[in-house]
Amino acid sequence: MSEQTVHLRRDGVVVRGPDAAEWLQGQLTQDLAGLEVGESRYSLVLSPQGKLASFCRATRSGEEEYLLDTEAGFGPDLEDRLRRFKLRVKVDLEAVELSCEAGPGGGLSSLGPPRVVEEPPPVPDEASLTRLEEARIRSGLPRLGRELTERTIAQEAGEAFVQATVSFTKGCYTGQELVARLDARGSNVARRLRLIEGSEPASPPEPGAAIYRGEAEVGEVTSAAPSGASFVALGYLKRAVLGEEPFDVLVGGPAGERARARVSLLPAEA
Repeated sequence: MSEQTVHLRRDGVVVRGPDAAEWLQGQLTQDLAGLEVGESRYSLVLSPQGKLASFCRATRSGEEEYLLDTEAGFGPDLEDRLRRFKLRVKVDLEAVELSCEAGPGGGLSSLGPPRVVEEPPPVPDEASLTRLEEARIRSGLPRLGRELTERTIAQEAGEAFVQATVSFTKGCYTGQELVARLDARGSNVARRLRLIEGSEPASPPEPGAAIYRGEAEVGEVTSAAPSGASFVALGYLKRAVLGEEPFDVLVGGPAGERARARVSLLPAEA
């Protein structure tokens, strides 16, 4: 393992049984058809109203078995959501502890394959976690509990994220109507995720910190990490101010001060 790679704990749900493939096709936004054993695809799991319930990776782990892995601490939510829709199908669900290597890139491709473990790996040191968080933010990858919550609509997190997790050509799945309708209308949502980089020495803002353009509040921070003497962050901004990126803003700090920063498109969409 290189110095830039750490072992992370992940939560997993094993889905096995003769109906596993067909049932998951009706629960996940991603198309699992043609997935070979050992191959993976990222997916969302939605509520019936089309809001986000979970973000996971689906790996075909056997002929009639799939492993869904998600961020540590969010496995129970994923399992609960799946169990509520497990009606009259020959499918068993099992929660498992996982480990995987996280590389320095910070994006989806930087996460290694999941591995079922008896004991979760040790928590990485604070410096490693901070480095990984900065890389994740700079890559524009949204995170459960931060950018992705029960109020999130998929398109708000960015077109590249939707392309990586949603199929618009497969059959029906739970929550499809909202996502498909927005796609047909040009993904016109009320807010969008953007990259925010501090342009002066400042401490990282707290999640929920307000973003100002002039004196108008135009968004809020969802994640932030130190970057040199300043910070890098992700945040949702109102549609009314978008389309002119990059532009300068002020971001509320932990002590009530406002730090200068610049808003830009997510790297995959620039």
